[in-house]
Amino acid sequence: MTSKPTPLSESVDLLLDRAAIHDLITTLFHCVDTKNFTGAAELFTADGQILLPFATYPVTELVQVSERLFAPFHATHHMVGNVAITVDGDSARSRHYVRATHVPDASDTARHADVGGWYDWLYRRTPDGWRIARYELTFVFSDGIAFEPST
Repeated sequence: MTSKPTPLSESVDLLLDRAAIHDLITTLFHCVDTKNFTGAAELFTADGQILLPFATYPVTELVQVSERLFAPFHATHHMVGNVAITVDGDSARSRHYVRATHVPDASDTARHADVGGWYDWLYRRTPDGWRIARYELTFVFSDGIAFEPST
């Protein structure tokens, strides 16, 4: 016989889900900034979608598209904050702000393209844990040199 979860256990479950999703966000940007695009792709559901202001593609193309998009940049640095996560059973959503720096030349790190905005992501709980089902980026501003990914 199973007992009905107590409000405390429900709260703990919610906190654990939110922590797992926050870790997923952090891991994704670590993968991107280290150009581990295969690792990034593994964080998505098999039918995951990526929606950028300049490109839309399925996760099955993430490695190839990311290698092309980030080719002009020696380094990137994504800072994420104001993370708001809402969990609803086996699905969840988040909005988090981003400021991303893109450095094209290692010998001139003062020259970079910065963009800022927010991400709206959808997640699904899978047998392997939470995975990103939809990844959408909205730009609000740019700064520095022109942001010109290879599209």
